[in-house]
Amino acid sequence: MRKSRAFLTILLSLVMLATPLTAESQLSQFAGVIVDSNQSKVDIIEAYLQNQAPGLSITYRDVFNAIIAEGHNAYIIGGAVRDLLSGRDIEPRDVDFAYTCTKEELKAILMKYRIMFIAIPNRKVIQIGGMEGPGMDAMPMISEQFENMNLTEFSLNSIYYDCKNRILLTASGIAFQDVEYGRLRILSDDWNKWMSDNKKIIRFWKMVGRGFLYTVEMEQFVREKTLELMRSEGDVFLEIVIQDLGEHYERYEEIARGCELVMGYDWCNKNIRSAEPQIQKVNHNLGQMRQRYTYFPSNQEYQSHPALSFLGKLFCVSPL
Repeated sequence: MRKSRAFLTILLSLVMLATPLTAESQLSQFAGVIVDSNQSKVDIIEAYLQNQAPGLSITYRDVFNAIIAEGHNAYIIGGAVRDLLSGRDIEPRDVDFAYTCTKEELKAILMKYRIMFIAIPNRKVIQIGGMEGPGMDAMPMISEQFENMNLTEFSLNSIYYDCKNRILLTASGIAFQDVEYGRLRILSDDWNKWMSDNKKIIRFWKMVGRGFLYTVEMEQFVREKTLELMRSEGDVFLEIVIQDLGEHYERYEEIARGCELVMGYDWCNKNIRSAEPQIQKVNHNLGQMRQRYTYFPSNQEYQSHPALSFLGKLFCVSPL
């Protein structure tokens, strides 16, 4: 373990000497993005990144430095930044991030620096390290993530951390207030447009299940959208729910609890809790896929087999 860490440290030092960390001019192209370089907030995030990443002998920061050393960048997105800045001593559930290179380039970087990862064919997400703690899910960055921050997430989830320049980016300064108070807010004026992705219903249930604050108006809106979906394409929506909960089964109880609070006990029991065996099956099959497509640095090869290429469809493991 120590040899692996030492190898990466030496390699990074050599590469970083030839790669100056200058501020990226691309930031200026994203209209409406607020840059926050508050040092106390940055220090909180950087202190957490010094923790050892699950399943690896290196830290989260070491993984990001490897990507940066190869001329790319990584932006921590989602709940990690929210939880770290909440002031409530909440450990992140995961450290998800968006990267600026291609998926194949990221895989090559991880192989070069001998970092274990899971890359299931036909899925955008690459899982880095193990699954036994706050893991790292990496997904390709698209410009819309910055241009449409107010259309993609709740305000408190719309704060990104730029790992190269060590600054925070958000669509609205009010996002930091909502993080402090644990308050859900939809920044977009058009809630229907914001809800174009049906998975946001599941996300709302999860946030409610975790105890975040929300308005009666927001609860009514999500409930009505859910019932509307059930009337128009109920089977399709429930399949999305089963798939999503199967892929995130560790959060099943809090999502079901949030669903009960929003939709009512009877509705949740009939539509969600009754589907738990199907959800468990998705989770089990996904676990098998992860094992098959894990890259182990010690072997320098995938632990996979060509015959498994059809299993994604067979086991309902849809592309992210």
